[in-house]
Amino acid sequence: MGFNQTTIMAQLTRPIASLRRKRKIRRATIELGGLDDFMLRDIGILRSDIEWFVRIGRQNERPVDN
Repeated sequence: MGFNQTTIMAQLTRPIASLRRKRKIRRATIELGGLDDFMLRDIGILRSDIEWFVRIGRQNERPVDN
């Protein structure tokens, strides 16, 4: 009733894409969280900044979740 295939597919793929993105963020956060402080410092991340780096990334770089 007014829905075409494109609209239906978009309604199905958006939640799936959102779940995938959240899963990637969670995995990357857990993986970085498992590194010790010296390793994090070597890659330029403070433990308190892990989630920010995973979600946002560094300036002029692609975020982990892409």
